[in-house]
Order: sequence, then structure tokens, then C-alpha cells
Amino acid sequence: MGRTTVSLCCIFLCFVLTQTVPQVESANIAFFFGISSYSHRIPAWPLVTGLAERGHNVTFISPFPAKKPHPKVHDLVPKALAEWVLEWEDLEDVFTERKDGNLAKGWLTLPEFGIEMCKKIYSDDEFVNWVKTSKYDLIFIDALFNDCGYGMAHKFGAKVIQFATSTAFSYYPQSFGNPDETSWIPDMTTPFDPTEVTFKQRLINALIPVASDLYRRWMYFPKLEEITREKLGITDLPKFEEIERNTSLVFINTHYGEEFARSLPPNMVPIGGIAYAEKRTPLPKELETFLNKGNGFIYVSFGTYADFQRMDVPTQQALIGAMRSFPDLQFVWKVGNDSLVNEFPKRNVYISSWMPQQDILAHPKIKAFITHSGLIGIQESIYNAVPLISFPIFAEQDYNAERIHRNEYGIRLEITTVTQPELEAAITKVVNDPKYRENMKKVSRIFTDRPQKPLDTALWWTNFVLTHSREDLEALRPLGVGQSWWVRRQLDVWMVVLGTLAISITVTLYILLKILKCLCCASATNKSTENRADKKKKVQ
Repeated sequence: MGRTTVSLCCIFLCFVLTQTVPQVESANIAFFFGISSYSHRIPAWPLVTGLAERGHNVTFISPFPAKKPHPKVHDLVPKALAEWVLEWEDLEDVFTERKDGNLAKGWLTLPEFGIEMCKKIYSDDEFVNWVKTSKYDLIFIDALFNDCGYGMAHKFGAKVIQFATSTAFSYYPQSFGNPDETSWIPDMTTPFDPTEVTFKQRLINALIPVASDLYRRWMYFPKLEEITREKLGITDLPKFEEIERNTSLVFINTHYGEEFARSLPPNMVPIGGIAYAEKRTPLPKELETFLNKGNGFIYVSFGTYADFQRMDVPTQQALIGAMRSFPDLQFVWKVGNDSLVNEFPKRNVYISSWMPQQDILAHPKIKAFITHSGLIGIQESIYNAVPLISFPIFAEQDYNAERIHRNEYGIRLEITTVTQPELEAAITKVVNDPKYRENMKKVSRIFTDRPQKPLDTALWWTNFVLTHSREDLEALRPLGVGQSWWVRRQLDVWMVVLGTLAISITVTLYILLKILKCLCCASATNKSTENRADKKKKVQ
């Protein structure tokens, strides 16, 4: 066979293959993370860069520029949004709220943040002009009350994928159709042990999604719609609840290996662990030297909002005192301010405002991770089978810490009341009791044993949404989406069943009572007749 014939066969084969494999042209994709901390970028960033590497035009909208910009990703930081987020970050005191018992305050004020964010971002003329003149095929919306993005999606004519950086929110059953499982899965706002659930907990848990849905529909969404209609000049804006119901897909950063076995419909895809990168980078030489001396080390990080300098003095003293009492252990601590170096024991504590967290957790000499119970850090620990000492502070961190403690791959402590002896005892247990390491290894095996890596799953499903029409994507959506909350829970059916049963029982009791009354009357009549007969006999 000549070269010409071979070439023609190759061309024909390529032509056939291109007709059978779905082709996705370069799409315009936006990520809207208006209300978010920088940590929200972490689970989304692998997907952002992965899509950019596959030839898509990707724009990431948030209050923070990337610390490590990607040459193929457009970072869009609206000035008004950045300034506003810095304002409320400075005002937020999560320790005081926790100490005062106001854990619910943060959840209750989030919708107000969502409304205020929408006002701020549309007060930026440059950003408004960008929205009006842009065209996108797909927009990812951070699930944390960034619903202002629904108006942008309508303006762009874009499909929507919601991106939850944590687990499923309480309004998901009504908005996206996953079954109501409030009888045993705790809402992230009110964590409890599902093996010992009380009636009161089930009652509260059942009411939260209903209240959340009614509030969003009747108060929250109308305010966002009014702002969007006015600022973007949209006259044909649908209701936000309608746009939300037509969401193409929901990514949730969870997995049954470390959370709960939820009943998820096809339009909800778990991608827990997406932020983890298996590729390791060499540690800075000074840090590597420090980690290799002694009998192992413990990594300490409380995230962004709950840094050491924001803690109460007794809590600071308890943490520092506990580290001093373990001279054979090294402590590597990520703090927000390097100037605090003199506050820590120099002999066995290494501090820095930046730490290569994943590389540290993968180090063979690590013994444990002292954490604020942020989900990303927990998942990174699970990948590396590192047991935890958790100090939940705000948001869904109590929900996360409860699972850690219940499944005994870590120990939960209270940040506002912890004492040095308590922390010393927890460190001793986690480091010396093999139970915690072994339990974490079990969780790690389940969490990592999957047919696809989380990032590959997210990329495949994103391609699926881009490839198929909106009409086709309706196949993923449960038919129950849009039903009234009482219809979805079959309350009307059970009311009819119980009502019918109650009426049947009532009628039956009524008939029985009537029969009994008749029998009693008949018996009384017979006795009366007998008595009269007896009297006659006596008279005669």
C-alpha cells in the first residue's frame, strides 16, 4: 500500500472519529465568587485552571486577586467589591461571637451580605459596563449567597453551575430536588450526632429548609431582583427562583468517605477533595531542616479569620504553654503576622505567614494537624492520613468537627475555653494512641478510592453541560423541583391518610358506643320488666 493510500486512510479515520466524539469549542466561562474568603478560591482554582488549559476563555470574579496568577485566566476584581469585603473582614470578630454564643448570627446575617454585595458590585460603573457588554456560555456561582450572579447569568444568556465549597445547603431540597433527609442528616448550621438524635433536633432540622426556602422566595430574592433590574436595566428579568430551578448542575465539595451518604440526584455532583494536588514540590530548605529534627512535628493553622492574634490571651497562653511542654515535638505554625515570632518558644516552634500546607501534610514525620476545622484542610489531611485536633470557630466548622470527633480520627476542643492541660492531653492521645491514625487511614482509603479523580469528574461534567442543550440537561433535574414544600414531603397525602384513619376510628367508636348504649338500654329494660314481674308476684 502506497504512502498516498495510507495518508488518505488516516485522514478518513480522523474524519470518522471527529464525527463520533463530542466536540466542545472554546467556551466563555465565568466564575462568580463575590461573597467569599480567599479560601473559597482554593477548591475552585484547579477547575478554573483546568478549563483554561483546555482552551476555554475563563474569567474569575472575586474580591481578591490570585496570589499565583495563571497566564490563561482573567482575574477580575471589581474595585467596589474589594473595598467592601475588606471593610466587613475588619469588622468580623468570630471569637467574640462564639464566646457570646452567637453562632447562629453569622448564618442569619449572610443573606444581608448577599443583598449588600449586589448593591456594591453594581455601584461599580466599570463592572456594570462589563456585564452589559459581555457574553458568556457558562457561569459558575459560589453557593454562599452569591445569588446576585443569577442576574448576570440571565444577561449573559449563560447556563449555570452552582459551586458549593462545602456540603449541601439547607435550601437544596427545594431548589434542586434532592430528597429531604432531615430525620438523620444534621443541617450544617445545627450540628448534632446522628446516632443519638433527639425529637427536638429533628424538629429544628425539619423546619430549617422550609424556613430557608420561604425566606429566599419571599424576601431575599425579590430584593436581589429589584437591584438587578434597576442597575442592569433589564425589563424581562425572570424570578430568581425560576433561574435557580433551571440551574444545569450543582458541584458540592463533599464525599461520603468523610461526610454522610446522601441521596443525591443526577444534577448534584460531589467533588470532595478537588483542591488536593498529588504533585509535591520541594519544601524550603530552612523548613525542611526544621521538620527533620526531633521526633516528628505537628502542623498548626487556624485559617484566615481565626488567626492567633485575634484569640483571647488565656487561649494564646494555653496554646503556647502546651507547645513548651512537648520539647521532643516540633510545631509548625501558620500565623498571619511574622512579627509574632518572639511570642513562641524558639526551640521547637517554626512560624511563618505562608506555609505550603499540602506538602507539609504529606511529610513522613508529621504526627497531627491542629486545625480550625476548615473543610479544605480536613480533606487534605484525609488524603495524607494525618489525625486532627479540631477547634471549630464559625460557619460549618462545628459540623465538620462533630464528624471528626464522632468517628475518632481526631479530637474536638473548644477554642474559647481550652486550657493547657486539655490541649496537652489531646496532643498526647492523638500522637501516642494508634487508634486515631488507624481510623484516619480507614477514612482515607474510602475517600481516595474512586473511579475518577475529583478534578477529572468536575471537568467531565462541565464538558457535559457545555455540550448539551438546556432542554437535554432537564433530564438531570428531579421532577419534584418546583413542587410546594408540603407536596414534596407528602404532607397533604399523610394528612388525608391520617384524617381518613381518624374519621374511620371516630365513626367506628361512635357505632360501637351506640351499640353498647342500645345493649345497655335493652339490659336495663329487661331488668325493669323483671323487677315489675317480681313485685306483682309478691303482691299476689
